[in-house]
Amino acid sequence: MKNIRLRIWLPALLAGILLSMGSVLFFTAPRDTSTDYKFLSLLAETTSLIDSNYVDAVSPGEKMPGAFDAMLKSLDKLSSYLDAEKTKVYSLFLQGKAAGIGVCGLKLFNFFTLTAVEPGSTADRAGLKKGDIIKAVNGQSLYSLSYWSMAMSLFSVFPQEIELIVLKKNENKPARVNLITEILPPGKLWQEKEIVVVSLTKVDAVSVSTLQRNFAAKKPSPIIFDLRKYVGGDFNSFKAVCRLLFKENTLRLKTRKGIEDHRLGSADHALYRAAVIIDESTILYNELLAALFKKDGHALLGIRTSGCASFLQSFPFSDGSSLVLTTGTFAIGSDSVGRIGIEPTIAIKEENMGRVYDIAGDALKKVNDKKEKV
Repeated sequence: MKNIRLRIWLPALLAGILLSMGSVLFFTAPRDTSTDYKFLSLLAETTSLIDSNYVDAVSPGEKMPGAFDAMLKSLDKLSSYLDAEKTKVYSLFLQGKAAGIGVCGLKLFNFFTLTAVEPGSTADRAGLKKGDIIKAVNGQSLYSLSYWSMAMSLFSVFPQEIELIVLKKNENKPARVNLITEILPPGKLWQEKEIVVVSLTKVDAVSVSTLQRNFAAKKPSPIIFDLRKYVGGDFNSFKAVCRLLFKENTLRLKTRKGIEDHRLGSADHALYRAAVIIDESTILYNELLAALFKKDGHALLGIRTSGCASFLQSFPFSDGSSLVLTTGTFAIGSDSVGRIGIEPTIAIKEENMGRVYDIAGDALKKVNDKKEKV
């Protein structure tokens, strides 16, 4: 009796999806939808066949999140399906309030590969290093998940213990690592002799206030901006940082609805010389900042960015899950930014990135020496 109900209920549910999709497509997109209906129909048939004939008793509905995630990750690097728990975490991540382990990474080799580990963080204390591959979190494999689904697995709503399966760099056997997530501190600002160093991890109100205090209290000075460890931010704070740092410019946002122009920068921006450090972990608003620094003539040092500066929107579902969808791409003036990545003006090999602060300081000194000679 249960199987009969399932065979009736599942196709009925998918038929409802077909009807609702049909109404959306009818009102929003004058295009041929026959292919959409064909594959939705095949999905209904496949679901029914699995329920009736698969060797083990399974619930096809439990597999749907994986199907959603596979469809979204086929679109681009950042579009994702997030379950209800990861949706909560993602919301806090955008505000810079999620508890994490202090790592950045990318989806490489179908798993989450670390590109940076924050010194002193819980991940650093547990011995994680750049190049380590996280294969599972709390018993759930990360294999072939979308980027945000992988990344949000390493954050939590509040500090808690998580268990990782990690393949250490240059080792053949995965290891089990237990650690506790923690609320990550904001970016740091410190002085190295005559150079100010800013590690900008969050593009948020706190970062804006910190930069404002620095520029208000000091005469124009050389600055190293480290943009490699992005862990959250918002568009309004990004624009506030731009008003402080850059001359006037136009950020063009292209969406399905058209093109929006956002005025960035200010005629009263701070005067400074900067060396800007970038790598594969420079994503989203930090990647846009890198493009603006380069446009204003500052030196970019490091490794090409990943091309992850798209405009993202989150669309919630009634069950608490959500879609994170790329709904726009950016251009600064006539230069496209986002999916292609940003080349450094001074490329640094991976093995020399440990000396990047020294290299950045030398680059700033050379700029200063040229000005003095002129």
